[in-house]
Amino acid sequence: MQVRSLELFRVQVPLKERFVTSHSTLGEVERILLRITCHGSSGVGQVTSWGEVGVYGYPSYIYETPEVAEIALCNYLAPLVFYSPFESALEVSERLARVVGYPASKAGLEAALLGCFALDQGKSLVELFGDLLGELGPDPSYFNPDDSGVSTASLQSLVARPTLGVDRDLERFNDRVLRCISEGYTHLKLKILAETDPAMLAEVVRGYPTVTFVGDCNGAFRLSNPADLARLVELDKVGLAFLEQPLVGQDLRGSAELRRKVSTPICLDEAIDSLETLTSAIELGALDAVSIKIPRIGSITGALRCAVAARSKGLGAWCGGVHDLGVGKLTNIALAACGAFDLPGDLTPSDFFYDRDVLVEPIRVCDGTVGVSDTPGLGGQIDEAQLERFTKSYKILRG
Repeated sequence: MQVRSLELFRVQVPLKERFVTSHSTLGEVERILLRITCHGSSGVGQVTSWGEVGVYGYPSYIYETPEVAEIALCNYLAPLVFYSPFESALEVSERLARVVGYPASKAGLEAALLGCFALDQGKSLVELFGDLLGELGPDPSYFNPDDSGVSTASLQSLVARPTLGVDRDLERFNDRVLRCISEGYTHLKLKILAETDPAMLAEVVRGYPTVTFVGDCNGAFRLSNPADLARLVELDKVGLAFLEQPLVGQDLRGSAELRRKVSTPICLDEAIDSLETLTSAIELGALDAVSIKIPRIGSITGALRCAVAARSKGLGAWCGGVHDLGVGKLTNIALAACGAFDLPGDLTPSDFFYDRDVLVEPIRVCDGTVGVSDTPGLGGQIDEAQLERFTKSYKILRG
């Protein structure tokens, strides 16, 4: 697989409504979309696919920004992919690992290249990811295709789970939850601030006993703060399926201590940025599950390795999202469906966060599930007119 050209589209897409978390308030999302063209090795000739660099305009959640990612891609990563042909899909992440850091940039570039490999082999992205999972050699005994939300390459849909930003108005918050339930969702994630009222949250959660709720704190609490610990103890009584990333940063020892103080299972997200960090968290007893985000881990193969490590120790794993546009959503859906994950992930339709996406055919949710594409490659086509509308700047690099 020889890379011929790499195109960078820096896009800015408005959200339908402001999205509030413990670390930021978003009104729009800035991304870099990558289009890569390769000469295939199986006789199909030229193939083209897409990747999404999952960054934000300000480094409050991921340290890379579009400016940083563009420098990394143009100056460091592109020369690596132009250097020589790729012999296998696994080789992509191995070669990009020669550059230290820039996980979101690496992940977006790898995703685009793996899309080309899938097209070249006539496989869907989920089939290719399933092949990669097999090459990593996990013990199949702990992968149960009947688990809630888990899927294998043979399944056609996945449980979807939208995320609702912070809302301090109980009536409005409850209306948003009810609207999601009326659309068929059975799993919801609710953002939590340090000042979130546990009683208000409990009223919503207990009002819908058939719905599974996850509370995502985005590192809003510090265990050393007595007020924070008291609030976490109160949140433990709400009835959430998981408390996601309750503590700030990579406080793995603190997470292990908190886990001994509460009965709600703990899921780590921001704290886990590599297989090594996950291994340390597992050894410390710091988590019950892990939210694995491709832009944070830095590669799809790395995300698969993390899922394998978690599942082999009896922990849960889900595929996390970062307000993905259609390209990133399709990549996440394929990853979530390849057989490595056992819990519903952060999967939403195209119109959940955005009025318009960059796909010709939007991703849709029906009865709380999202379809898994079985067509070769990424599984969706880019709407060139919409792409042009959202694009702020453009670059093309040639090998």
